[in-house]
Amino acid sequence: SRLDYTIEKALDLSLGVRFTDSRFEFPTQTGGDRFGLLDPNQSSDQQRLLVSGKASHSLTPWWQQTLQVGWYRRNFAFDDLFNPGIDFSAFHSKNEERRLSVDYFWNLATPAVIDLSSLFTAGFAFEREEFTQRAAATETSFPFSSSNEASRDNKAGYLQGQLNWKKQLFLTAGFRVDGSSTFGTEVTPRVSGAYILPFLGTKLRAGYGKGIKAPTFIQNFGDGSPFAIGNPDLRQERSRSWEVGFDQSLLKGLVELNATYFHNRFTDLIAFVGGSPSFRNVQSARAKGIEAAARVHPGFGLTVGGTYTFLESKVLDNGGVGETELPVGAPLIRRPKHRGSLSIDHVWEQLHTNLTATFVGAQEDLDFRTFPSPRVTLPGYTIVDVAFAYLLLKDRLHLREVSLFGKVQNLFDEGFQETFGFSAPRITFLLGLKGSL
Repeated sequence: SRLDYTIEKALDLSLGVRFTDSRFEFPTQTGGDRFGLLDPNQSSDQQRLLVSGKASHSLTPWWQQTLQVGWYRRNFAFDDLFNPGIDFSAFHSKNEERRLSVDYFWNLATPAVIDLSSLFTAGFAFEREEFTQRAAATETSFPFSSSNEASRDNKAGYLQGQLNWKKQLFLTAGFRVDGSSTFGTEVTPRVSGAYILPFLGTKLRAGYGKGIKAPTFIQNFGDGSPFAIGNPDLRQERSRSWEVGFDQSLLKGLVELNATYFHNRFTDLIAFVGGSPSFRNVQSARAKGIEAAARVHPGFGLTVGGTYTFLESKVLDNGGVGETELPVGAPLIRRPKHRGSLSIDHVWEQLHTNLTATFVGAQEDLDFRTFPSPRVTLPGYTIVDVAFAYLLLKDRLHLREVSLFGKVQNLFDEGFQETFGFSAPRITFLLGLKGSL
């Protein structure tokens, strides 16, 4: 649900709430559902609650302040009942993650001088994360139980400036400083620029930036079992990336083309290495490639589009761990070199339909049934999805609109693997109703 309240040019308020309750039953073992014995009594239950609020207040026409507050809670329970000949024991675990986030920032717009206008953003962010875990193994000669409780804070300040000259030259530069109670202080800059060529209308663009990603609580503290032991000394993963590209509109907007070359370098990647601890910062890798897209608007509510991504990934350093699984020079696992899609979108009065075909090329993975785990190749696959949305009511019965929507994923019931040994979902149906007041 979402509620918005607006006082024009003065105040914008919004409140959103999302709750998800799900249960999964998965009779799989380490090698997946395609190999070996199946475990018929494994299940997980998960509840997620997200509450977010936002308030934007215009102090003057050129000075705006915004406050965003979010609360997230995730409860996750895993149950594996004892099955003789398959399990060593019964295993049960309960995890709870809680996250409070606050973000406050100013937007300052300066008047145009010599056709040059600017927008400056300055802000402060705070995040508090908490984690609680309980796990136990029973119905075994060696029962055990474990518990974990942890928390971490992150305080950040950021500053960004955007320059716009004649709506033709665009420059953006900024940085963010994060101070973590666990990982120390990190500075991540970002710069980008774009220029629209006169007469041709071609937009040339480029960007460079750095990023960080904190370990998950499971990577820090494990899942409660003796098979995934956490490492509280993990460092954050780091990335450095740059890209160049262009956007081109042809025939008065009938055709849209864009392409981007990207180059990413990752260091301190966290890998599952087994043993104690089970997770370490051992890897560095590179990923580069091209993303291209085209859209055609022939009229009559019809849009035809296509995308293609060529990705070349490479392990640069495995830290001496995983010489077989992650040899230096090999591509990263589960990263297909070729990926693309073709979509047909049509709008006719109240009915909106979409047909999308997605192609994923062959990719390498690991066979975890043995140790060390040898590399295997997953064959490519193509799946087709169909979606629709139908407007049932508009501005009637005190309702702004009510829509019926649905989707069929994997329309032709294609059998494929995204992870070696584990079958991907076959044909799936979704149906829903959406309304706004």
